[in-house]
Amino acid sequence: MTTYTCSYCNQSVDEYSKPSTCPNCEKSGTMSEDEGGLIG
Repeated sequence: MTTYTCSYCNQSVDEYSKPSTCPNCEKSGTMSEDEGGLIG
């Protein structure tokens, strides 16, 4: 399953559950680590 990690909202959701509050979700397939760190 592909996980989309939002850089500014700090929330990881699947590609079918992308919330409209996080339109800037990046598609990260290799990185499945969710340590709660902001990217950028």
